[in-house]
Amino acid sequence: MQAVSYVKAQNQLSRFIEQVNEKSKPILITSKRSKEKAVLVSKAEYDNMVENIYVRSDENLERIRESLESFRHHDERWHS
Repeated sequence: MQAVSYVKAQNQLSRFIEQVNEKSKPILITSKRSKEKAVLVSKAEYDNMVENIYVRSDENLERIRESLESFRHHDERWHS
């Protein structure tokens, strides 16, 4: 992951936005004044991460298990 300073990111933000969208590689933004860091990612990459978090959530997994169990139950009755 490429790392750039806050000042450089601020001065060249448009270029870095194009870069994360074209190359699909995030950019780490650092600051000398603070220990805090941030990551610049494309909207598509962000959406993908949010979707993965949702798909893997306990609530969603429980719904998938229930649906699978229901399908198996109906499938067994169909083949009986």
